[in-house]
Amino acid sequence: MGARVIVAGTGKMGNLLAGRLAEAGHPVTVVSTSAERGAHVLSSLPDGEHRVAVGPITSELLNACGGAALAVRSRTPALTSDMLSDGTVPWVVDLSAPSTVERAAATKLGDRLLDVDHLGARAGSADVLSPASEARLRRRLADEAHSFVAWFAARQGADALTLLHREADAVRRRHVERLRRRGALDDSQLAAVEATSAAMIGELLHGPTIELRRGGADAATVRRLFGIET
Repeated sequence: MGARVIVAGTGKMGNLLAGRLAEAGHPVTVVSTSAERGAHVLSSLPDGEHRVAVGPITSELLNACGGAALAVRSRTPALTSDMLSDGTVPWVVDLSAPSTVERAAATKLGDRLLDVDHLGARAGSADVLSPASEARLRRRLADEAHSFVAWFAARQGADALTLLHREADAVRRRHVERLRRRGALDDSQLAAVEATSAAMIGELLHGPTIELRRGGADAATVRRLFGIET
């Protein structure tokens, strides 16, 4: 049986890393902030002494493992120098982009760290992966890139959609409130105006809503077209 290995990340790349390491005979500790996502990765692994650790990577986890494979999206480092003991320095493969290994930790790891930059530097000088593994990794990377682009485009459209509907409803409510202050309408008439005006806004924004959901514009474009102040 091989040394225990930490796999941080439960996306497609994390699943691939955990599965390959488990197939090679390494007990895997799946590190995730989500118990549910960690358990999902664990259930896909072949039989072995695998487990899930919920939370961040710790020095205790690193000391109990021979290495770590990182494939996470995080704005803060997943591995820092204070997690590394002076006695034992594990090997680390960091496929996160950008890297989630703190610079001081990278210095401490030295040549026991292999990240995306190191892989790029070695490209063409030696075979880092078998052709089949490289092709599989490239497909996974392409899938991740396409998923991110689709998510980002949808997020931009969703932000623009929220902004447009919020501003339109604010205009509608201002006009209804003016009628209310004048006292020219009773409660039932105001309720009818409220319902009718809301329906009109919904009908008017139906076409723009469909276009925004297709990624036709972002929030900045909506602000410019409708003169909405930031």
